[in-house]
Amino acid sequence: MITGAAKNKVDAIWQKMWEGGITNPLDVISNLTYLMFMRSLEIQQH
Repeated sequence: MITGAAKNKVDAIWQKMWEGGITNPLDVISNLTYLMFMRSLEIQQH
């Protein structure tokens, strides 16, 4: 089970997704994967 700081970060991300209208867990995972991929491309280009 996740506890402490990691749990707080996960909860904060989930809350932002929920506020944005994404409530399906698979959609959340899909969106996070896309964002992490785009971030890795951005880091590689700098």
